Amino acid sequence: MRIFSLMMVVLLGFGVARPAGAAQREPPFRMASYDEFSDWDEEQKKFYLKELSEQIVEIPSLNLLKQANLEEASVWAEGWDVIESKLNRACDDNKDLTDICDDIAEIRQETFALRGRP
Repeated sequence: MRIFSLMMVVLLGFGVARPAGAAQREPPFRMASYDEFSDWDEEQKKFYLKELSEQIVEIPSLNLLKQANLEEASVWAEGWDVIESKLNRACDDNKDLTDICDDIAEIRQETFALRGRP
């Protein structure tokens, strides 16, 4: 937890904190919001964190994140929002990341589809 907290302080120090009202609430929705993630069942959460952790390392500004970091952020809205904001900023600013960002958005959709499967 200390490492994650230190990472959040460093990320916030570089201006990745989202100003109030700057949440990603219009398309494209790449990463699940904290509220969406919180509403998922355990199977969906486990799937999403595993798949997201495998793709997010392809984003240069997030390449040090591990699944454990995402799991820690998944219980802390502010931490989750920092990661979501940084991902959206990277995807918006770097068109070379389009395929990776689309893959991340697809993981979100696949996770929604898991609900109700036997």
